[in-house]
Amino acid sequence: MRGLSLIEMLVAIVVLGLLLAVATPAITAMVERQHLRGVGDSLASDIRLARSELQRRGAAANPVVFSFGANAGLTCYTLHTSLAAPGGAAVAFNCDCTRTPGTACQPAGVRHEVKTVQVRRATGVALAASSGLVSTLALAPPHGEVSPADFRIELQGSHGAALHLLPSGAGAVRQCSPGGSMSGVPSC
Repeated sequence: MRGLSLIEMLVAIVVLGLLLAVATPAITAMVERQHLRGVGDSLASDIRLARSELQRRGAAANPVVFSFGANAGLTCYTLHTSLAAPGGAAVAFNCDCTRTPGTACQPAGVRHEVKTVQVRRATGVALAASSGLVSTLALAPPHGEVSPADFRIELQGSHGAALHLLPSGAGAVRQCSPGGSMSGVPSC
């Protein structure tokens, strides 16, 4: 009966270290892509839910707004109701998704905070709204029409993967991947 020699153990440790060095970046990038896809799917689901709630409540419902924001440690969005001005337009609001969830809309009681989602930058995933100078997406009653019509939500991973969410005027959400950086997602 013979055990392993010191040289055999050192060779095995070096081979294992090389395998880990090669596999770790690929595994990290895969986990990041899955997180990116999860954040995108959750946000698309929230947009569809807000639209269906507006349709269910009809013309008497207040507009629903997604407010996007960021700070040094996170990117985020808050889904909240807004007061309606004459003609159905959304009134200016003060909801900041970088605040603690549950306290994003100030003053409390004026707007109803439905949900705040915060994505820590340390996860390698960031989200941002892209539509000129506007960082809000409004859905108007009674059918949930999207405003502005050219609104785009960009999700970016630190390893190069990217996902865009494109809400249509009718409230449907299309996902695409710039340059085909995400497998299984159409290019845009």
